[in-house]
Amino acid sequence: MFDAGILGKRNISRIALVTEAHHMRRSEACFRRQPVRVAPEPCAFRTERFDTIREAVLPGAAAIETNEEVLHERLGMLWYWLRGWA
Repeated sequence: MFDAGILGKRNISRIALVTEAHHMRRSEACFRRQPVRVAPEPCAFRTERFDTIREAVLPGAAAIETNEEVLHERLGMLWYWLRGWA
């Protein structure tokens, strides 16, 4: 929220926003409300690879971690929307 003020003091009006792909939407939403043009540059894309049918069907630690990250981002977007930040 405060980054735009810092950038404005340095006469910076556009940025490349680099962050992990899974939370780019929330990060970009914050900057879109500021007088800064944003070029999103997501990184660290994630893919799933299952070596066996068992891994694809049965839940495990990796699936729980992924679900937690998705829930965190969804709740974060809701919180930002409620606060008027996104």
